[in-house]
Amino acid sequence: MEMELPQVEKIVTETIDGKQVQKQIYADGSYGIRNGDEIERHFQDGKRQTYKSKDNSFILTSELTADGIIHCWYNNGQLAIEELPNGIEHEWYENGQKKSVHLAADEEPNEENRTPEYFWYENGQMSLECLLDGTCHSWYENGQMEYERLSDGTKREWYENGQMKHEQLPDGTKRTYHENGQMKSEELPDGTKHEWHENGQMAREKLPDGTDREWYENGQVQHEEIPGGTERWWYENGQMEHEYLPDGTQRSWYENGQKRSEELPDNTWHRWYKNGQMEYEYLPDGTKRWWDSDGKILKDKTVWLAKQRVEEKLKAKLQKLEDKPKLQKVVSKIADTKAFSDIALKVAIRKIKKARGE
Repeated sequence: MEMELPQVEKIVTETIDGKQVQKQIYADGSYGIRNGDEIERHFQDGKRQTYKSKDNSFILTSELTADGIIHCWYNNGQLAIEELPNGIEHEWYENGQKKSVHLAADEEPNEENRTPEYFWYENGQMSLECLLDGTCHSWYENGQMEYERLSDGTKREWYENGQMKHEQLPDGTKRTYHENGQMKSEELPDGTKHEWHENGQMAREKLPDGTDREWYENGQVQHEEIPGGTERWWYENGQMEHEYLPDGTQRSWYENGQKRSEELPDNTWHRWYKNGQMEYEYLPDGTKRWWDSDGKILKDKTVWLAKQRVEEKLKAKLQKLEDKPKLQKVVSKIADTKAFSDIALKVAIRKIKKARGE
């Protein structure tokens, strides 16, 4: 087969579809029509070939035969695509290795319009196989199974090292795995869900009744939500951090175990410094009191409120460092120290005096 166009014998101008075009007439009776960097060659039997410009010459790139077969070529002359009238399609890599085969169904396609398909990597290793019944398999380039879908709805995935990655069974059960083989998550038909850390320690459990628990990687419980409104959080050292009870009671603690705040259903509020000294008190009768970290009562509410704003700004500045994981715990500890609180108080008093012109 000629990969290059033959010599042009003559050029004629004709009107086609209302446009004037130049035809390049070849010795075999075929003719070509230029369109940009392409020339479409027409044969008397209805066959068509398309040539594209390369290095000032024109190389065959595609062909429509008289019986409806389509061929496409690479610039090196290797066949790239062959499409048959019955829907079968073959593809090749530029090195001649088979790339894919799309077969026509032997019967009417099902509601998902499935047809058998096969794909290969350039090294000859099969990459994907899908059959009419819905079964599909895929492989990594090294030959290791990557994915499997069976006709009964079962689905599985594997890591490239051969370890299972994901599994979905017909009954709705779903499981995922860490690359080291340890189970990562599990979802059962009754709604039960489990998650694990990579070390095998349970990370989370959600039960059908609404119970939800989370654990740190060291096995210490991190969070618990119980139906009815009870919710608790813990620090990684096992010390409780927050507690919400159904009656509206809310409590929080510092990591050292010292109570941090308490809100009771009767609208009593308390807040403590990390050293155990009361910081704020609000009673149901409307009584309000504020203290500094040394236990000295603050008669001026403005000072306490200003101190709160200063603390928030200082913490915000420190939190900008939290994008660095190693500094995260250090930042938290600094923000809870007495020195931090004292600095906030001094800055607040200085700002208030400046505003008053004192």
